[in-house]
Amino acid sequence: MAPRQPARVLERFEANPREHQISYELTQYALRNSGFENVARRQYEIFLSAFASLLELAADTAGIEWTVPVPVLARYVQSTIDGLNITWLVDRNSDDSQATLELLADHLPQHTRPRSP
Repeated sequence: MAPRQPARVLERFEANPREHQISYELTQYALRNSGFENVARRQYEIFLSAFASLLELAADTAGIEWTVPVPVLARYVQSTIDGLNITWLVDRNSDDSQATLELLADHLPQHTRPRSP
């Protein structure tokens, strides 16, 4: 597979590993300390909202509609990238990480259909 836009996600991991690690540490801190749980929840609400907006923009641009509810797809994309991020932080395997992103990019169009008139 030829590299596509997903390469940018991996480039961001590689360029800023400490930033991504700190993000996980802050999330865990918020979940472990009473009174901060909403900080972690809000963080992920923002992530999910951003992915939902991106998916809606992609659908509008391509003239398609998603066959899976956008909030579910947003969670799928977020979970994949989140898991990939932590896995990359542990093993620094950029080749397999890129292949995973390509798989995600190849999988998403399977959940589309032409937009109804």
